[in-house]
Amino acid sequence: MTSALTRFSWRQLSRHRARTALTITTLAAAVLGVWLFAAPRNFDAAMNDRVESDLLHDVILRPDGVVIDDEALASLRNLPNVQDLDVRATHITEMRVADRTQDVWLVGVRDFEDQHVNVVDVDEGRAPDGRASGLQAVTDPVNDLGGRSAGSMGDTVLVRSATAQFEPVSISGEGSSVLFAHNSSEWIPVLYVPAEVLWDLAPFDQLFTRVEFRVAARDDAAVAAAIDAVRGRLADIKPTVRYNQLVEIRPEGEWPGEDDFDNFLILFWVIAGVSLASGLVLVASTMTTLMREQAREIAIMKSLGGRRRSIIASYLGSVGLLGVGGTLLGIAIGFPMSNLLTNYLGRFQGVDPGWRISGLALGLSVLVGIGGTLVAALPALLRGTRVTVRDALGGPGPDVSFGDSTLDRLLTRARPLPRTAQIGVRAAARRKGRTLATQLQIALAVGTLLGFTAVLITMVAISQQSSSAEGGDIELYSSGSGRVLNSSAAERVADIEGVDRVQPIIGADMLVGDTDTFAWGLPADPVYGYELSDGRWFSPAENDERAQVAVVGPALANIHEIEVGDTVRAETLSGPVALEVVGIDTTMVGDGQAVFVPIDTVLALTGVREPTWFWITTTSSNTGDIDRVATEIRETLDQGGYGYQADLRYLEREAERQEDRTIITIVLALGIPVVAMGMLGLVSAMTTNILERTREIGILRSIGARARDIRRVFLAEAVVLVVLGWMAGIAVGYVIARIILRALNNAFGVSFALRYPLWPMAVALVLTLMIAMVVVRRPLRRAGKLPPSVALRYE
Repeated sequence: MTSALTRFSWRQLSRHRARTALTITTLAAAVLGVWLFAAPRNFDAAMNDRVESDLLHDVILRPDGVVIDDEALASLRNLPNVQDLDVRATHITEMRVADRTQDVWLVGVRDFEDQHVNVVDVDEGRAPDGRASGLQAVTDPVNDLGGRSAGSMGDTVLVRSATAQFEPVSISGEGSSVLFAHNSSEWIPVLYVPAEVLWDLAPFDQLFTRVEFRVAARDDAAVAAAIDAVRGRLADIKPTVRYNQLVEIRPEGEWPGEDDFDNFLILFWVIAGVSLASGLVLVASTMTTLMREQAREIAIMKSLGGRRRSIIASYLGSVGLLGVGGTLLGIAIGFPMSNLLTNYLGRFQGVDPGWRISGLALGLSVLVGIGGTLVAALPALLRGTRVTVRDALGGPGPDVSFGDSTLDRLLTRARPLPRTAQIGVRAAARRKGRTLATQLQIALAVGTLLGFTAVLITMVAISQQSSSAEGGDIELYSSGSGRVLNSSAAERVADIEGVDRVQPIIGADMLVGDTDTFAWGLPADPVYGYELSDGRWFSPAENDERAQVAVVGPALANIHEIEVGDTVRAETLSGPVALEVVGIDTTMVGDGQAVFVPIDTVLALTGVREPTWFWITTTSSNTGDIDRVATEIRETLDQGGYGYQADLRYLEREAERQEDRTIITIVLALGIPVVAMGMLGLVSAMTTNILERTREIGILRSIGARARDIRRVFLAEAVVLVVLGWMAGIAVGYVIARIILRALNNAFGVSFALRYPLWPMAVALVLTLMIAMVVVRRPLRRAGKLPPSVALRYE
């Protein structure tokens, strides 16, 4: 008997092909959500592989320029706990691309064929061979992502030399290093050149400005001892050696940009979690409906002598087959989807993750696709097999409890609605369990869209606020070649037509507690658009007196529990300093960890005579006018023999907007599976309703209902489900947004104010209704085309 029952249940899959296909698609959607978990794991694995292949540094020191010959290099590599060491020369200058001049970072490689730390891999073309190849460079593909191209292989670009002339540099290849590619995506384009070529273009010769090394033992004492040993050896080589920045120690196991990625990772987990939850709800609803449809067949099996255990076993076999089909389909879609997403993320770090199979995702796919399906079907199957033969053979019939509740009575009095719409609305209320399940799926889909849209709106607004707060249309700073920019140069620039204001700035690296930060030396009336949450900005008198006062960013204040009136001890290159906090800023400059100090105070702390860095505002915000003013500034400074770099701030802001658009694209791509599952739930509900009510359709057609009347009945039901799901989705979206923002608050150490505007809700309603009209079109057409004779005979 079991064998016969098993064969019978297996035939159900081929007999109800449309239902089988819909169920398998539903299960595949749930499995697809599992594979979202694989993308960040694959990306992290790819970055760790790249860290090993690139021999990423553990420590970086940045001396002001030291002559290091082969003998000195060997002595540095032989120091205790130094596993390997390399030296580089870097220089920031300008590069001309078409009619635009932009900054470029030249990274000098001592020997492309013999690299020991932070290896630059040349993937296409060839590496330059010192001066023998002329002025040649390798470009990084990451340069093109922010609209700041540094040329492609075979191109010739113009790079400003120490003589202020633009020299042609040919691009001989493409390559990258995970460290410098990250800086390129965050900062300015990078070109890798032989050290000899860099010295031809830079205002210094035979000097190295970076010492990068790896250590054998990573405990704090061993690392500190290795740093002291390297510094001591550099002091032997150059007794007057100074350092331009604080020492950089890479935490063990971390890779460049991992902090930013971890801050963004919460989006992956929330979307993957919502997607998985939506899929499981959809599976449970589908299995419940599937078992309910089999009530008559179960009754027939019972009447023929089938035991309950045998019937359950036969149906579990069919359900298991559905689970296998859905799992295989979900893996077939999820595997390439997660890898495409991983490779898309890799572009921004100069990494090619390749295609990776995730054992965890495979295991979860089987657990969710097969195990979840069996678990979801078992309660419904147990209930179905407990029904008596008499009740089951009677069919589902009408819900005799309809009309008892207040909602039911209100719906029966919905007179303003057309008669066909009233029938559809009552049908949705009559099947409350299925309606609730479908609402939940749509609510999760709508809520995900609204929640992530709100978070994106919030973060983009914060990013734009911080970008505009930094002020200025042109950023000007000394390059180290020619005459140093000073107040005399600033006066010349201020006289140029179109220049509104020239503001001096000075910066210094600073360590507050264990937080590496940056001190901005600004005037008492800065171009910087600060917005204080507490306290005040420093006064002109405090600037003149070189008072040790500061305004701190919101994240720094939260991390170290700093309040107005506190005294903060900070380490600088010139030694420790105690700063009295007079204000708390709200902008997220430097991720909210910046420190703002009177400019004359920073001059005194650093021992610098006068600023060599300026923000320039123009009288017009038109980009063409800004370009014209920048050109005149360059001509004026060239005539004066000054060495400088000039950044166009609108290009930097455009790069930031591009990064925002990239994040939005990724988030929307991640939300597609959730929305798809919500709409799939609607298709499942409508298809099942039509199957269950086939005889009802026949009766309506027999008493004169037209095909369009039938379509209106089910369309009204679909609209009710969508609107109710959308209303619930507003609350779900707010909760999701709060969860994500809370995680981001913890990651950044600052409290962001959530923006949950009304317009996305209206857009979500329109989009959901439009998608619903598309996805229910086929079931509605089937309902309208059923001949009365066929519908009345349907079992």
